[in-house]
Amino acid sequence: MKLIGFWELMTAAFIFTTGAFLKPLFLVFRDWAVWWLVERFILTEKLVRAARKREAARNDLCTIYSFNTSETSVDGKLVFKIDGNEISEKEYRSYSKNRQRVIETFDLRDRFIQRRIIFADKVTRHFSQHPENPVLALCKAIEQQAADKSLPKHTVHITEVQMNAQAESQAVSEVLHRTAESSK
Repeated sequence: MKLIGFWELMTAAFIFTTGAFLKPLFLVFRDWAVWWLVERFILTEKLVRAARKREAARNDLCTIYSFNTSETSVDGKLVFKIDGNEISEKEYRSYSKNRQRVIETFDLRDRFIQRRIIFADKVTRHFSQHPENPVLALCKAIEQQAADKSLPKHTVHITEVQMNAQAESQAVSEVLHRTAESSK
């Protein structure tokens, strides 16, 4: 019968220690580092502001700028209409210009948010984190806040939709807390 040598015993102890203690500890540290990076570089105040401005632009597009417009020529004279009501050329041009500005604001903010969604999705999937994208969760929370607010139609402006900094950080921390809890 052959006895187990000292180095074989040390190798077995090292493998057991690494597998039982160090690897889980490393994975916990890795998960903490991933979520720290997500909070630090993806879920920023800039993202919150962009999501709020996008929601304000969406609200404006659904309320103020949702009317049909037409520009027709009747007997050689241009007739401008918004929602079937005849208006002056100046009002028509102003309405069209403002609607285009709101559409551009929405598109710009949406592209920024979509890039963050894709990046967060890649990071969380690569490191086998919770399947819910934290950026999507934040955007849903902001969308729900905007829907819950009883905003008067035709008087909505981007500054009215933005909340104070304390409420913004609270919404972000709630989303992060829910995401972190569900990933456990």
